[in-house]
Amino acid sequence: MTMDEHEINHIVAMYKKKREREYLNYHTRYKLDETLKEKARLRAKEHYKKNNERNKELYVSNKDFHKARSSFYYYKKNNNLNSFHEKYPDRVQLLQSRGFKVEEAIEMPKIVMPKIVVSFD
Repeated sequence: MTMDEHEINHIVAMYKKKREREYLNYHTRYKLDETLKEKARLRAKEHYKKNNERNKELYVSNKDFHKARSSFYYYKKNNNLNSFHEKYPDRVQLLQSRGFKVEEAIEMPKIVMPKIVVSFD
């Protein structure tokens, strides 16, 4: 299905009008209505009370994964993935078991710096 320039412009214009209408509807009707605000706050409190324990359980069960992922990104940011693989093989295995793509450690060539002898005669 190909569309010409006129149809594309029409669709974009309709989308912009819809976004503007929704924006105005929210900012003139819902944002200023105190009863709707109170209802939303009540719903949020109920949801928090109902799911508080479940969220704690999810946090505890995924704590090791988040720690492993965080340390992976730290070592990746500092271009030091080799030491991550050496220090934390268990975290690498955990990330890979969860389907996280862990880049392999690369054997870095040793750089030999030449000795510079400076003499002040």
